[in-house]
Amino acid sequence: MSQSFLTTDRIADSTGSRCSCGAYDWLGAFAANVRRRPRADAVRWRGGATTYGELDTASRAVEARLRDLADRRAEGGQLRVGVCLERCWGAVAALLGVLRAGCVYVPLDPAHPAERLASLARDARLDVLLTDPALTLPAGLAPHALSLADALAGEPAPAAPRDAGECRCGEPAYVIYTSGTTGAPKGVLVERRSLAACLAACQATFRFRRRDVLPALAPFAFDISLFELLNPLAAGGCVWMERAAEVLDAGRLAELLPEVTMLHAVPSLMRGIVAHLLRDPEARAHARGIRAVFVGGDRVPAELLEEVREAFPAATAYVLYGPTETTIIDAFHRVPGAGPLEREALLGVPLPGSTLRVVPVPGDPSLPPGAGEIWIGGAGVARGYWEREELTRERFVAERGERFYRTGDLGRLRPDGTLVFLGRIDRQVKVRGHRIEPGEVEAALRAHPAVLDAAVDARPDAAGEASLAAWVVPVSGGPLQLWPSLGEYPSTTTSSYHASPATPRATRSTWRRCAASPPERWWWTWAPAPTPCWRGLPPRPGRAWSTPSSWGRAPGAPRWSGWSGRACPTGSG
Repeated sequence: MSQSFLTTDRIADSTGSRCSCGAYDWLGAFAANVRRRPRADAVRWRGGATTYGELDTASRAVEARLRDLADRRAEGGQLRVGVCLERCWGAVAALLGVLRAGCVYVPLDPAHPAERLASLARDARLDVLLTDPALTLPAGLAPHALSLADALAGEPAPAAPRDAGECRCGEPAYVIYTSGTTGAPKGVLVERRSLAACLAACQATFRFRRRDVLPALAPFAFDISLFELLNPLAAGGCVWMERAAEVLDAGRLAELLPEVTMLHAVPSLMRGIVAHLLRDPEARAHARGIRAVFVGGDRVPAELLEEVREAFPAATAYVLYGPTETTIIDAFHRVPGAGPLEREALLGVPLPGSTLRVVPVPGDPSLPPGAGEIWIGGAGVARGYWEREELTRERFVAERGERFYRTGDLGRLRPDGTLVFLGRIDRQVKVRGHRIEPGEVEAALRAHPAVLDAAVDARPDAAGEASLAAWVVPVSGGPLQLWPSLGEYPSTTTSSYHASPATPRATRSTWRRCAASPPERWWWTWAPAPTPCWRGLPPRPGRAWSTPSSWGRAPGAPRWSGWSGRACPTGSG
């Protein structure tokens, strides 16, 4: 079986902060920055700042409370600490305190529905919940609830030097949940050494500096937030903490550009920022101090990269790539500063310590020559899925003495060593940088007592951005009220669905993708199969499937009722 490989040797960090095992000690680098520059700003926000000394004291106070809880725990072992906080500097202190205490960091988003928070807390089997009492959260998320304010008011743990013989790099650092194909989110268990390896590679590749200021825009429940939070602190730089209400406001974000030197955003958010800059010459002038722009988390079109170059003329632009299962990012593409850009979706080359591999997909002759599934190896490969041994064995494979994660992404390696993204093997989609398994949304819809069946996909909205769309079959005719009783994926506008009565035969759907249709066109038919049948590969020329002129349905089958942010009446097809 022919395969393509691409790897980059590991490199040593320039800070001198190393664990006894040789891994990069980013916590040691942070502590060194505290000693050198205790009065320098570590976190800023509109109207305030906290210094390295203050952040260090606060994080050691959290560490002390968690160590005390761990010492009183009869069964021993690492504490799994759920951190559910709004966007504030205290959330950074909580993150540092959890990891300094040797606990497992489990971020929870307070904006998520109560059902999801409760589900994640049960699955993670949290020992402690670190939160703000002002938040309205479900009861019983963890045996111990710890107020951040109370933790910060406690006595900080002593700033003792690390025992030279102590190495905890093999222990879990965090569990972050991603969308699940079977309807349940799955937790990715990442070890401390994998986090250290990623941060070391980022420090060396992107040259974070003391004068750098990077805004934290990503939700804390996504691992890319660790890229934004920890890289500046390890380098002695500063994190700009933006409030949740302002993160999606391109105009407000443009106002902070004079205060920062780097910027990271998913493509949909970056598109809004650059559009604002290109419309406003004064705002564009404020962007001249930006030296590096990062965009990733979804397919990055060449048109957006051209606009990024125009909006940030002094910056180096990078495309970032990497799934949660391989610790934040694994590859990067440095965008040329001038000249025409290629139309292909370039993922670039591996970060130091990472290996990219393209493995042929058996039984799919329609793939272009040299294309296959992207496998990622190296120090960033996660331990696996939390308490999902079978799924871990399926997706994390060992070959030639090295572990790889099978991403499900399709790609090919060009002769110059650049990795090109071609699509997905399965149904996974990206919406505004969020990795979504349609099966998870479908499972939530089918759990509703009024829904017989459901299907979900990503569809372009009026602005051309991907958005979720759902087609549902009601148990009976008449209006279908899904919201707010279905709290997992709330509609933003209306809750009325209209569909024809379901028939007994319409118990499951068979769906086919049509080769001659645009990618967003689908044809749904009905069959009495016990489970949905998915033709899993993206559409390519040569598929022997007919092309419908509209959404199709078998004679006598019910109509679909559609939703893409708002409910739509059923159409004729």
